[in-house]
Amino acid sequence: MNETTLHSAVQNQKISTKQGLLQKLFAVWFDSFVYNQIWEDPRVDLKALELDFDSRVLTISSGGCNALNYLLANPASVTAVDLNRHHIYLLNLKIAALKHLPTYQDFFDLFGCGKGRNAGTNYLRFIAPHLDKDTRRFWESNTLGGSYLYGDRISFFTNAGLFDHSRNGYFLRFFHRMSNMLGCRPAELLKAESLEEQQSLYKKHIDPFFDSFVIRTLGKLPVTMFGLGIPPQQYDELKTDLTEGKTVIDIYRERVRKLASDYPIDEN
Repeated sequence: MNETTLHSAVQNQKISTKQGLLQKLFAVWFDSFVYNQIWEDPRVDLKALELDFDSRVLTISSGGCNALNYLLANPASVTAVDLNRHHIYLLNLKIAALKHLPTYQDFFDLFGCGKGRNAGTNYLRFIAPHLDKDTRRFWESNTLGGSYLYGDRISFFTNAGLFDHSRNGYFLRFFHRMSNMLGCRPAELLKAESLEEQQSLYKKHIDPFFDSFVIRTLGKLPVTMFGLGIPPQQYDELKTDLTEGKTVIDIYRERVRKLASDYPIDEN
């Protein structure tokens, strides 16, 4: 999918309008390696879809996680598409790694841990020969700034790790550091041994975060959501849940509260 196709799919308002300008900015942001993984629970999908041997699945690729997980149900086929070609390159890398790396541990090092001591050697020996030329060019190159800082993209797996990279990864690293500066400690939830403890820890370490002036200001800006891959249209849809006297910050607070308090953290 080329850049023109991506921009035409994302932008449906004139750039002279506020919404059109936001859509243009999102298209520029999204035309890069955005997701290194995704977080939707594939168990929910599999339960709802009830896939069988005759099923044919069409799915957005994104990080490739769910597209591959659907194969566990042995459907007739899984077809992954994406407006962002970089995500297809990641999925292609995962497929080649699954097929050709010698051990499960080799694969888990790359995509479970995000890095491995033998990542570079394993890539050249077992994975690269089985990639198409566009995918191989992507992983063996980088942007000018990225090349200076990190080397080729395949080097992500040998330095900080894959999960510290991608635009979403950079945004989350920045956001985590800012959150810590503001006193937010989501890692404390991992200490909980019951839902009651989770609720208590949420109220102590996370809920006050939404009262911060910084968050109440920045959180209302649509461009802030670009870092999570949320386009302007989806942000507007999110705001339809607002009731009188509420703001989008209240929506964030309630959704985070539910995520942090209503489900066992050891399965989350």
